Amino acid sequence: PEGYTLSVRLPAKRKDLDDVMRLHVPARGVGSKPLLEPAGVVFSQSFYLDQGHLWTHRDTVIADDQSRKDFEKAAADISKVIPGTSLGKVLEGLGPHHRLVMAETGEKLYKRQPGQPIPAAAYVASLRDPKMSKSLDGILRAGGLIAGFQTGWSMKEQDHDGVKIVSYSFPEKGDPKFDDVDNLRFNAKPSFAFVDDNLIVGSTPGIVKALIPILKSEGPGSPEVWRFKVYAAGAADALAAYPDATVTETILSQGISLAEARKQVIDFTKWLRRLGTASITIDHTADSYRFDVKWTFSPQGAR
Repeated sequence: PEGYTLSVRLPAKRKDLDDVMRLHVPARGVGSKPLLEPAGVVFSQSFYLDQGHLWTHRDTVIADDQSRKDFEKAAADISKVIPGTSLGKVLEGLGPHHRLVMAETGEKLYKRQPGQPIPAAAYVASLRDPKMSKSLDGILRAGGLIAGFQTGWSMKEQDHDGVKIVSYSFPEKGDPKFDDVDNLRFNAKPSFAFVDDNLIVGSTPGIVKALIPILKSEGPGSPEVWRFKVYAAGAADALAAYPDATVTETILSQGISLAEARKQVIDFTKWLRRLGTASITIDHTADSYRFDVKWTFSPQGAR
C-alpha cells in the first residue's frame, strides 16, 4: 500500500570482482555516504568512485600502454597549472565518496532574474586527509581568479556556523562577457567550503549553508555503492517558487486565459506533491549483486 518495489538479485561474490571494479566498489566498509536531504530537496545522489585507486594502480587499471601514457601526459599538463601540488596528489587526496544534491532554497540572488529559474545544486566530495583542504582551497581560488577574467565576477568570504564560505557573484550591470542569452548566470553565485573531511562546491551560498549542519551531524553511511533519490515535493516547491514561466508556457501552448493557466499550475503542483519519492540503489554484497527501484507514495497517496 505504500508504493511499488522492483528488486533484482544475482549471485556474484564481491571478492571475485575484477580489480578495475575497485574504482566503484570498496573491498570492505562504507560504500556510500548518507543521501543529502536539505529542505526543498529535488534529487540526491551518493556513490563510490575512488580516483586515488585509478591513479596509484593506473598500470593495471589502464591496460593499454598508449592510453596510460596519454592519461599520464594529460595529468602532467594539468599539474603545470595547479598551484603547489600535482593532479596525482589531488586524486590521491580526494576520498572515494561523492554526493550530488539539488534543492529549492528560496534564495533571491540578484535583482535581475534569469529567464529560466534553476534550483540550487551542490557537489560534496570526501577527503582522505582534512589537510588536503589547504591545497584544494588554493586550487579553487586560483580557478576562480582565472575565471573572473571571463565572467567579471567578484569574490566574497563569509563565516557561517564556524565555516568559511567563498562565493563569486556575477556583475548585474552591462552585458555578459560570455554567451548567456537567457541570463542563466543569475541562477548562481558559485560557492565552496570545507566541513571536516568534506569539500562542498555549490551553485549558491544558500545550499552550502544548508548542507553544513547536515555534514556536521551525519551518520557513517551505507554499504550500498550507488544511491539515487528524487523527491516530488521538492520539485513542487521549485515550481511554486517560480510559477510565471510555467504559466506563460501553459497560456502559449493551450491558448487559455491567465486565470485558468494559474489554476492549472496550482492544481498540477498539488498533484505533484502526492507522488512521493522514487529511489534506485545498487550494492555488491559478499555473495550477491543487488539492484532495487522503489517508489514510495506521499502520505496523501498517489494511486
